[in-house]
Amino acid sequence: MKHAVLFVDDEDNVLDGFRRSLRQQPYRLYTARSGEEAMRILKARDMDVIVADERMPGMSGSDLLAWVTKNCPQVMRIMLTGQATTEAAIRAINEGTVYRFCTKPCDTVELAIIIRKAFALKEMLKKNRRMLERSRQQAEKLNHFNRDLKILGRIVSQDLHEQLRKIGQSCRSTEGQYQDLFDPEARKLIDNALDAVAEVQRFVTSLLQQSRDGGAASPSDRSRREQVGQPLP
Repeated sequence: MKHAVLFVDDEDNVLDGFRRSLRQQPYRLYTARSGEEAMRILKARDMDVIVADERMPGMSGSDLLAWVTKNCPQVMRIMLTGQATTEAAIRAINEGTVYRFCTKPCDTVELAIIIRKAFALKEMLKKNRRMLERSRQQAEKLNHFNRDLKILGRIVSQDLHEQLRKIGQSCRSTEGQYQDLFDPEARKLIDNALDAVAEVQRFVTSLLQQSRDGGAASPSDRSRREQVGQPLP
């Protein structure tokens, strides 16, 4: 089984009911009778979803889910309560960033559907995080590439081209005065160097322009980033 769900309730008959009604579901089912026990299980095992009762002796469901948010943020959180008050719902959402808020007694078919939707949302968020990480790595590589291009651009700047041109002019004037001492291949080498520098300048300029054009994030890219973390209806 790919997924695992942890049910937390201080009443044994409630946990037994979850075991019986959800035994055919395609995930491993774990139970805990207190928030402290649930914390120990979460530290020892990987869970995909936690379903916690709000009213329990000692640690409440809200406090437990707030701890889960801080220490196991990848676990999807579902709150169960027998007394659905606005205050409890607001606290569960604000402190525990709860995915769903359900009242007891909760229909097991409905709960099974909610849990499956939580799996789907978790997989989507995981995929989005991977995509964002790849985008971050690609952006970092592009920044390094642009930096290297700028360095190369400075190396083959117009100043270098101008210096080589002056050297070429000096060689040509010297050749006329000291033909017996001047190597005729020297001027050819200078001319070739000037052509090579000019070609490199054009190439670097083209690459810099392409990197600038491709570096801006498209609206669709920004839209995908904004969708990360949005809950399913």
